[in-house]
Formats: sequence, structure tokens, C-alpha cells
Amino acid sequence: MTIGDRLRYLRKDLLRMSMAAFGAKIGYGISAISDIEHGRNALTNQMARAICTEYDVREEWLRDGDGEPFRQLSSDERLAEWMGEVIGDDENSTKRRVVKFLSKLTPEEWALITDMAHKFVEELKKGEE
Repeated sequence: MTIGDRLRYLRKDLLRMSMAAFGAKIGYGISAISDIEHGRNALTNQMARAICTEYDVREEWLRDGDGEPFRQLSSDERLAEWMGEVIGDDENSTKRRVVKFLSKLTPEEWALITDMAHKFVEELKKGEE
């Protein structure tokens, strides 16, 4: 399988995206994506980095077909990545404001929230019966 074949497989089969949508998220047009998929142009380092960053693709897979297509992150790694995104958000974004609020809670307030969450789950289960 060529790099173009892997790019097409990633875009079409795994991500189920059109060339336009796939390219827009990484700053490239349809013709750039098409040219690589059809072997008319080589995948640039810049585009490879953009694809790997935006779509969590392993560069080794994209370039050589080695291993699995997507990075396998632990739940802690995913959380850390998400927190990095939140910190990078605008100061007034909802996510950032909620996280700031939660960071100020006392252990007692966390215990209260935990208790309320358990009660909520119990109520949901009652409704399923």
C-alpha cells in the first residue's frame, strides 16, 4: 500500500470524510489531497505533521504502514491532552470557565458532587425498570 493509498484509506474508510472536509481541517484544498492520493505529488513533511496532529494518526503508519493508524492514548494521556486544549482556549470559553470553577472546589464540595452523581445514576436506573 502506498502513502496515497493509506491517505485515501484514512480519509475515506476510517474517518469517512470527503476530500474537501479532510483538507479543510488541515489547511489544504481538494487538489492537494487528490494529488497525493493518486501519486501525482509526494506527501510533504508539513502535511504529514498536520494530518498526524489533527487526526491523531501515527506518522510511522502514514509514511510506512507500520503498526496501527491511530495513536493509542491512555485515559490519563487523553485527559492531559484535553486539559492542554482547555488551557489554550479563550479565557471566556465555557470549558475553561467550568474547569476554573471546579479547580476551586473544596474536598467537601467534591464529596457532595460525588454523592449527588451517585443518586442521579440511581434515579436513572429506576426509570429503566
